Amino acid sequence: MKMMNAKKVALLLLVILLVFPLFSFFIGAEDGVLLSASTEETNESGESVAESDTESDAKERPDPDRITLVVKGRKGSIKDAKDLLNSGELVSLELENSFVFSISNKSGKDVKLSYIVDGQETPFPVGGTQFTYKCVTVEDYKDFKVIVKDVDGTVIKTFDVSLKYGETGFFDKLYWTFIEYLDFKTLKSVVQNEIPNAVWETFYVTVLSTAFSLVVGLPLGVVLVVGDKNGIRPLPSWIMTVLNGVINILRSVPFLILMILVAPVSRLIIGQSYGTIATVVPLVFAAFPFIARLVEGSLREVNPNIIEAAQSMGASPMQIILKVMVPESVPSLISNVTIALTTILGYSAMSGVIGGGGLGAIAINYGQYRYNYSVMVLTVALLVIMVQIFQSIGTKLSVKMDKRLK
Repeated sequence: MKMMNAKKVALLLLVILLVFPLFSFFIGAEDGVLLSASTEETNESGESVAESDTESDAKERPDPDRITLVVKGRKGSIKDAKDLLNSGELVSLELENSFVFSISNKSGKDVKLSYIVDGQETPFPVGGTQFTYKCVTVEDYKDFKVIVKDVDGTVIKTFDVSLKYGETGFFDKLYWTFIEYLDFKTLKSVVQNEIPNAVWETFYVTVLSTAFSLVVGLPLGVVLVVGDKNGIRPLPSWIMTVLNGVINILRSVPFLILMILVAPVSRLIIGQSYGTIATVVPLVFAAFPFIARLVEGSLREVNPNIIEAAQSMGASPMQIILKVMVPESVPSLISNVTIALTTILGYSAMSGVIGGGGLGAIAINYGQYRYNYSVMVLTVALLVIMVQIFQSIGTKLSVKMDKRLK
């Protein structure tokens, strides 16, 4: 009996074990459908929320009225910097002109920028709000469409711009040329803070270089005349050949290249190869051969009869040089030294390229590197004034020392 009950219990357990998984399967499937339905509900709810977010974003798109475009010509083509959108077109003063398309976005939202020309759409430079278009020929003046898009690609605003070439009068060109080139704000600052010191640096470098060049060039010029085969104290031909060769070589090297070649000498003598004082060394190297030739020319102008008369009276070569040749050639020497002085002044301005000071440095730093032509014009004007002063003083001294005019 007990065996029968045990068999029944075992059979019942077996049935339960077989039926329960099936029951669980069906229950699970039903629950799965319910979960899926719940998920769909969630998805539908999520889509609704997304649609709501989209509508919210649509309301928060960049305000087109706070996005503007300004196009300006590099050469002052639009009077009073007038916005192109107000005129509808751009009339250029010259053929070659660069136009800057600049977007001002005050909406507080990110936008995508691009432009269309000749049917091709091109994005603005990465992270940029402007691009530059350069016109060289009449055919380059074209119609542009600047497009502003939302981050999702939706077009928010477009600008139509037409670049057109038109002739203008001579005085308009002249006026806008001056307006572009003159920067009075920078000019005032430079005049107050830099020009006085630059004028002084140019002056003392020029005078100092001329003085050292005379110390070397004047004796060389005398030797070139006296040591000639027909001179009062002929020197061996090989010495004269070497002297003439060195002078000719130094005069043949362009000053900018000579400054670089002489840089080690400047560093050896002064301790540096740049700066105002350091430029004296290359200036002397460039000037003394020039002065030697000028002195040679002045001494050769002395009347040979005067030299012969001094020789016939028993004057020594040194006495002839110091008491006849040099005094007789003083007016010419003063005139030639004045020429050398103005030439060295021009060289000193060129020394600004390698870090020299003075007016040349200001002209290069502001005019060449920063395109500030107003400062460059001022420095050129000051150099012209200095040349006029040196030349006037030299001419007056030369005339005063010329015995033939007394």
